[in-house]
Amino acid sequence: MLLAGLLFCVQDATAYEEANQVTQPGPPSGGQDNSSMTYSNLLCSDDDSLREKSHSASSDSDGESWPGLEDCDSANALFVRSIYLVCHRLISSWKNDLHVSLAALEVLSGLARIRQPIQDSLECPRAVKWICDFIVYQCQRPPQLHSRDLHSTIVAAFQCLTAWLMAHPVLLQDKESMHHVLEVVELGISGSKSQPKISDVPQLKAEKELKPSSLRVRDAAEALLSCMMDHAGYFPKSAGPETLSSLLDEEALLKFGNADATTSSLPEAVGRHFRYFVAQNSAVIAVLEQNLGNDQGALPTVTLLVRVPFGRHAWTMQLRQLPRHKSGSRSAAVNPGRPMPCHEPAVRTHPPPSFFPESIADIPTCEIDKSIPDPTSQMLTRDEAQMLGFLDQQAKVEKSICHHWEEAMQEEDFPDPATDCNAPSVCQEFQTARLFLSHLGFLWDDVGKVVTGNGQPLMALNQNQPGFYTALDSLDRISSRTNDTVFVFYVREGQVTPLEILGNVTSSRNVHPQFLEFLRSLGWPVDVGMH
Repeated sequence: MLLAGLLFCVQDATAYEEANQVTQPGPPSGGQDNSSMTYSNLLCSDDDSLREKSHSASSDSDGESWPGLEDCDSANALFVRSIYLVCHRLISSWKNDLHVSLAALEVLSGLARIRQPIQDSLECPRAVKWICDFIVYQCQRPPQLHSRDLHSTIVAAFQCLTAWLMAHPVLLQDKESMHHVLEVVELGISGSKSQPKISDVPQLKAEKELKPSSLRVRDAAEALLSCMMDHAGYFPKSAGPETLSSLLDEEALLKFGNADATTSSLPEAVGRHFRYFVAQNSAVIAVLEQNLGNDQGALPTVTLLVRVPFGRHAWTMQLRQLPRHKSGSRSAAVNPGRPMPCHEPAVRTHPPPSFFPESIADIPTCEIDKSIPDPTSQMLTRDEAQMLGFLDQQAKVEKSICHHWEEAMQEEDFPDPATDCNAPSVCQEFQTARLFLSHLGFLWDDVGKVVTGNGQPLMALNQNQPGFYTALDSLDRISSRTNDTVFVFYVREGQVTPLEILGNVTSSRNVHPQFLEFLRSLGWPVDVGMH
């Protein structure tokens, strides 16, 4: 009940200031050492320092010891204090009381939906971090302490995180907040973290065993992940919520190229730098083989402008020898040098052939050993002697040739340009479009390969055909959204006549705020006459 009263107090204070259009004065600039410290900075300090600041602020009657004391009674200060109080108690003294934790999470969900005109950019990430710490503590409790009430508390914490992320879309752009949220999502789905500590080696998902705390906890974590995937980096865009396609076209991409761009804005002059293809009978691909105007060097670059039923999108791929973080280092020296020549022939020994093991020599001979004749003691025949003569003569000829060849090699210069091994020259021209399309499987080395499926996967378009660029412009003008008409009526209890029902929407004050929130979840208001 006290927590509900705290939530109502913050809501009433915010509504009162909105009604009276109360502006919050900035903190006074003085020469004191702590003049630049705001109330949000005080919340970052430890409990002892915060207690000392509060005591000094209450003991001084003039109010000069607390900078910005005049802001402490505002709705914004009450909002910040409430978040700090509830979150601090939630992760300290209330974390073992499940019923109080549920009430605290409900209050935090209500605080997330309160719009503050002036809001500290650190309060929302802190609140998300504290809620994530609460989920981690509850999920890592011993198995004997897990119960339905505990799992209900964890599910409520995931729903509270969803409320904060949806009410404050700026959190979806904060990398630190997203890191904490994705960690607890992984904990809720799999039951453990891939990297509990920064010093630990990350564990791959395929090696993890799925042991969630419960199926309800897993479903809540998956619901939070699905909500993040639907909204993170997607809506709203800088060009407005109605823009789904990329704002880049052929003319804009050509202006970023390093090559001699044409000064004419005619579609024919711009399009001659591109090549057009149709992939899978559903996508029109424009390929630009030019380096973009960046400071990363002349890397082989291919830029694609893909037109599909769900919009126009631009992609740029670069062929790199090394990753980006290793692009400044070299894998080998520029000139490693060459080893010195060595003409000294290796020493070769020709031991006599052994017909028996070496241990035979240690055994004393006897009369019976002489019964086996020695092979070398036999008399050679005439043919055998003639063959041995031929072999000796051939050996002398080969030895003479080797000697002359070694003398000739010593007289020549080293290294020999005809036989020297040189590194191949660096390739400066690439057909980046061919490389990219080959990696995607649209091109093959075997021209006789049978094409399976519905026709060819990639077909080149004749961009010189009349009306080609006009058709592209018409394709870009087609909306990628489907327009559906939905009639939503707000009917109060007891209203039966059409005039009473239609009169509810004449002003936003005639309907409940939750009805307006429901309408905003379906889309955004537009001018019917100009839409």
